[in-house]
Amino acid sequence: LARDSLSRSGREAILRVEPRRALVDQPVRVSVTLVEQSVADTAGPTLRVRVSTADGQDTTLELGREQGEQGSSIVTYSSTWVAGEPGTYQIAVTDPLLAAAELREQAEVYAPDDELRDPRVDHDTLRELAEVTGGLVIAPERLGDVPGLLPNRERVIEAEPETSPLWDRAWVLALVITLAAGEWIGRRLIRLV
Repeated sequence: LARDSLSRSGREAILRVEPRRALVDQPVRVSVTLVEQSVADTAGPTLRVRVSTADGQDTTLELGREQGEQGSSIVTYSSTWVAGEPGTYQIAVTDPLLAAAELREQAEVYAPDDELRDPRVDHDTLRELAEVTGGLVIAPERLGDVPGLLPNRERVIEAEPETSPLWDRAWVLALVITLAAGEWIGRRLIRLV
């Protein structure tokens, strides 16, 4: 029943990588489902898939044919692959039978201690970090004590700072007198007064 809807998608086969986000040394299932009946009829016992890293290292993976349900015409090939190092891997079907289909998928492999993999708070690691750096771990019910625990970074000035008012300078007085005189002379010249 599913073959008609799959064939209407216009693809000869479907490549699946599960899970797409895995850990180092975790098995990843790579499977190819043949949708087109003519391709399924001419398929052999295995299909070849290439696993490539970002730096160009390639590994060939052979997918074996699965035993389908009795009377089912859908053919699936699968195998497991284990990545030894973290990184982004490109998985592409290289078998000549499906070369025109250009089936490609991507898998991301993370180290088990990768902090981006698990966003939950690691209290033990934070406690160790606080001990090493001379910090403190404070329970939520003691958050009110934080202001008293922080060091006082206030600056104390011993002597009175020297200040000089602006009006005690001679050039300021001269500027004010010049501006006032200039305005008065300007008004007299244009006869506003």
